[in-house]
Amino acid sequence: MKNANLLLESTITLLNTINSMLKETYTIEEYQHLKVKYGNVASWAIWNENNHKDTLIIEENIGLLNSRYVGVALNISNPVKEWSNFRGTHCRKLEQAFNKTSIRGFYLTDVLKNIVEKNSSVILKKIKSNEIKIESHIASFIEEMKDVKITEETIFLTFGYLANELFTKHLKQIYPNNKVIKLKHYSARGTDKEWVKLAIEKIGI
Repeated sequence: MKNANLLLESTITLLNTINSMLKETYTIEEYQHLKVKYGNVASWAIWNENNHKDTLIIEENIGLLNSRYVGVALNISNPVKEWSNFRGTHCRKLEQAFNKTSIRGFYLTDVLKNIVEKNSSVILKKIKSNEIKIESHIASFIEEMKDVKITEETIFLTFGYLANELFTKHLKQIYPNNKVIKLKHYSARGTDKEWVKLAIEKIGI
């Protein structure tokens, strides 16, 4: 009897998860609002296998876009256009890890918006000197999360040491019930296969 109850509970949990995945997170109007407001600073974990820079695939798959997971990096290393963030050379690792999984389509963004810098140590110095006013970026991030409709079930994936440190220091208290999974930055040394394997194991997908 106990085993039967456990099986029933597991089945119900699975069905609820499937139903949640099948339900579209955003209407066309909501998507358009996000594109206008965040298109030049964020993106979604969905890629065209033949052209990872292609962003049309996002608009062609609005029904797959979701905030069940939110990937959080530090900042852009080069200026980006509409939804073209997270589509650079090293982002092939993100594509390999997530594009063919059940969490495909999750939201991707940075803690710091419109800060173009490749060296994270420079970012840290500017934060400490208050040249980068971290409070305003945190406030913008919180507003962004409301717009993408995160819930207490949303799982944050932080990419890299400093992104995780800033999230832990300034944002974890805002989202105390949300799980946070720390991942190596996708530009870190090592093979694509190693990064992908470790990410998938940590997330459990």
